[in-house]
Amino acid sequence: TADSPAWSYWAYEVNNPTTAGTTKRNELWQGEVILTGDVSVESTGSLWLKPGTTVVFAEAGEQAVNQSLTISTAKVFSAIGTEASPIRFIKAGESDAASQWTGIVLNGRAEMAHIEVRHADVGLDVTGSMSVTDSVFANNRLGLLKRTSAVMTISDSQIINNETGVYGRDNGGSLTVI
Repeated sequence: TADSPAWSYWAYEVNNPTTAGTTKRNELWQGEVILTGDVSVESTGSLWLKPGTTVVFAEAGEQAVNQSLTISTAKVFSAIGTEASPIRFIKAGESDAASQWTGIVLNGRAEMAHIEVRHADVGLDVTGSMSVTDSVFANNRLGLLKRTSAVMTISDSQIINNETGVYGRDNGGSLTVI
């Protein structure tokens, strides 16, 4: 929960989120975070998103189509929202058009709940290990992509109005939809 000691531990990074480029530090995002370019969280960094956080992929002409949030074997990637305060990943000016930003690329481990991913090319692209529950993937070209050797568990989630909902590649790993 937001009141747990873990939240206060990460709080020192709240006021200066990385909005473009690579970070190797521990960050806690809250409120509205506007990304102006690709953001990559490297293996020495951690990223925590508080309930109610909205991550906006800013439009800069055609650049918004290529923006992504990449989690590269980060120590921690935690996006645990609540039913009343989901964590949202959207493009600026959220219209009904799909494929407006690249998506979330997960090469490490993550646990996500009560998230919304909308208007991405690939909402969640997983090479690592993740579980997502009580979430929404909508209006993306591809809602979720499980790559070779990835371990993906999806439960109690809505995968709606995407060109393709879930696509899983063979050769190891597992895909569980509950």
